[in-house]
Amino acid sequence: MTSVLSLLVVLPLLGAALSIMLGRRAAHALGVVTSLATLGLATLLAAEVLSGSRIDVVMGGWAADVGILLRLDPLSAVLAVVVSAVVLAVLVASGRHGDEERVTAGPALHLVLLAGVLLAFVTGDLFTLFVAFELTLMASYVLLVGPGRRSGILAAGPYVVTNLLAGALFLLAIGAIYATIGSVNLDVITARWPEVPGPLAAAIAVLLLVVFGVKAAAFPVFAWLPRAYPGAPTVVAALFSGLLTKVGVYALMRTRPIFLSGDGTDGVLLVVACATMVVGVLGALGQRDVRHILSFHIVSQVGYMLLGLALLDLAGVAGAVLYLVHHIIVKTGLFLVGVRIEEIAGSTDLERLGGLARRSPATAAVFAVLALSLAGLPPTSGFVAKFALIQASFGAGQQAAAIVAIGVGLLTLLSMLKIWMGAFWSSPDRTVSSISARQAGIGPAASMAAAAVAVAAFSGPLYGVATDAATALLDPPTPQEVPS
Repeated sequence: MTSVLSLLVVLPLLGAALSIMLGRRAAHALGVVTSLATLGLATLLAAEVLSGSRIDVVMGGWAADVGILLRLDPLSAVLAVVVSAVVLAVLVASGRHGDEERVTAGPALHLVLLAGVLLAFVTGDLFTLFVAFELTLMASYVLLVGPGRRSGILAAGPYVVTNLLAGALFLLAIGAIYATIGSVNLDVITARWPEVPGPLAAAIAVLLLVVFGVKAAAFPVFAWLPRAYPGAPTVVAALFSGLLTKVGVYALMRTRPIFLSGDGTDGVLLVVACATMVVGVLGALGQRDVRHILSFHIVSQVGYMLLGLALLDLAGVAGAVLYLVHHIIVKTGLFLVGVRIEEIAGSTDLERLGGLARRSPATAAVFAVLALSLAGLPPTSGFVAKFALIQASFGAGQQAAAIVAIGVGLLTLLSMLKIWMGAFWSSPDRTVSSISARQAGIGPAASMAAAAVAVAAFSGPLYGVATDAATALLDPPTPQEVPS
């Protein structure tokens, strides 16, 4: 399997290149087939990794400390499967949605974005991680702008500028690391990081925290997200919700034990995690549009993942991993429900909605499953993931953080009830006249709801996988494992 690991990134890129040369329908069909093939490959590779065989490949026959290292371990393997499934669901949904159909290169851009995210997950060096960030940025920028949409152009401004600045800071940090250690390979950096002078190490750690905080949309560098996502085409927002910020969270997971493990950093991360949860959920409560509410909740939910990372123990990191998997699935599903709402009623503004539970019971049922999971009510996947994090917080003596997490969960439920009452339960006579006759399938969103139910049903084995992933993250390489 080591010889085919690179195909995990190459396959979506090839599909993207071929789809550009085809017409709309053929390009969309090829995009679906390519994403399905990528999901199959990711599943086969994950099966080998989860059986106890980590996959390492150094491209081009170079020594590992100077070459491009690709690595698949339990964390990257599981995430590769999840994001491939998400892109497949979104591509299926995009075939039914008007905004996306007007973008001829839409399927190609979806696949390029998938390739960038997968590259970020499997790389073992910082510079290739930078390349992955830029690949995702280019594809997401074009998807965000859409076919000359004014709202997309306005939304893209803060997103692009913020992420370009973050990229420049990342390059600065990479240059400082290479000048000091002589390698950007994470194994080499892990072994030699204690030799870096304290002030320089602290400066690099701050740079990386800012860069990955921007990518993850953590407090206080999150403002680009609530403006960008609602301005994107509806299906594109669903894709972004499942992929973009998760790359930043993954980068923090991968580098936190190396660069951000001092006592001072632990306290800063804990404050950032709690502030991200609170600011995000309060922002959601103040909105009156489904997409705006869900966008602020991305910020809030990132705070839960950062909470597990701030604890930096096995239980906390395992909880963060499980929460990451849960959130990718649930948040994508909720945005796909937003697609369905817009298709039915022509709007996601709660002031213009109502009665959708009677008009489309299937949509209401799927939303209920996903909303309850996002809020963390038992026995959903959200409850399992939040319980793991709250238990880890109490176990680490961080009772205040645990209480914040519980309170934010209750406020999340309140905001989900706001959508339910405004869009699904209120009098249908407010929206009957504006409801479109077009009926698109609820299948893609329902598949995400089914996946969320599966996460809850198999939470025991999945928590075991999350624990294995956390162990691999927290256990630094021994000198024998570090390339010479």
